[in-house]
Amino acid sequence: MGRKFAALCAALSLFGVSAHAMAKDFHPEENGFLPCPSGCAKITIKDPTWPLPAVRVDSRSPPDNYIRYRVIVGVDGKVKTLNILRLVGSAEMVPQIKRGLLHWDARATTDNGTSIEFADILMERYGPIILGPIRKSLKDAGKQAQTLLMADRRDEAERILIAAVKTSDQNSNERLFLAGLLGSIEIGKGEFLAAADLLDEPCDGLFENARIQPTPTGPILEQMASLRIQAALGVGDVVTALTVLKTIQKKGDVDTDGHLAAAVANVRSDLDKANVIPVQAVIPAQDVGDGFFFNLYRRHFDFHLLSGALKDYSLSCPQGIIDKPVDEAVRHDVPDDWGASCGLYVTGTPGTTFEVREYKN
Repeated sequence: MGRKFAALCAALSLFGVSAHAMAKDFHPEENGFLPCPSGCAKITIKDPTWPLPAVRVDSRSPPDNYIRYRVIVGVDGKVKTLNILRLVGSAEMVPQIKRGLLHWDARATTDNGTSIEFADILMERYGPIILGPIRKSLKDAGKQAQTLLMADRRDEAERILIAAVKTSDQNSNERLFLAGLLGSIEIGKGEFLAAADLLDEPCDGLFENARIQPTPTGPILEQMASLRIQAALGVGDVVTALTVLKTIQKKGDVDTDGHLAAAVANVRSDLDKANVIPVQAVIPAQDVGDGFFFNLYRRHFDFHLLSGALKDYSLSCPQGIIDKPVDEAVRHDVPDDWGASCGLYVTGTPGTTFEVREYKN
């Protein structure tokens, strides 16, 4: 699908992300995504309070912990629902975050003053400001895999890296190092869903460059952005690809010749011509997350089950939330005055594979 991006072949430098990094809100309307046919109803968040939950984890846990979660805030400004989208590290974080969310107070209203409920996505990392280095055994596995790749022995390199990924108690530096190497192999095989899953957590927040110690260089960021974008486009997740591209374009030392932006534009042009964009998806394992989430690129969608069983979906836009059972026989629509930043959260049996198919108007 589209032209290939450069694979990551060089070793990655080491860096760490500070604790309590919150995800930035994404506003697709700024880029012309998901325009409202009748004009979007406006909302206002009045006097929000977003205290990040204080979390303490057992010292025997991995040296850093990561969580991305979706909250639904009711008309009274209180959090009424918490969905774990991605968890890496100690499960002790979840009940502590639930307690912390009890102190939130954020009220959303329409332009005529009517209170509404809304959803938001947050990401946090809990750990040292400067994380530990990559252990020697994982470095050696990476070097061995690179040597095999240079000898065109990809299957052997893949086996070594898959074994390394299963190493327990990895810090985020190690996860990023291995994700870059193995992700490039999966992309080369056309296994975009596997690559997207590998790169998801290590890359989340990386390109914002919030208090990273030491600061990654432009080439490293560009290599990881290239992999993350290609994996996203490969599974049909256009919004994630464009979000990463928009973020790195704000940096002066990344994609200086514009080749990455041009490649994304070419793939996006091909996708925009398609009547249907199938977004590949999987319900995560219970110890990783509660369901699947992504941002919609188009206003009309349905579900195509590949294996397992789906249960419910929750469509959340700035103007409100729709919760319904998944029905493969029904095409669903974003209301004409809702948008432009709409997310889709889907639950089902862990391991279920499916497609969210997005249609033209």
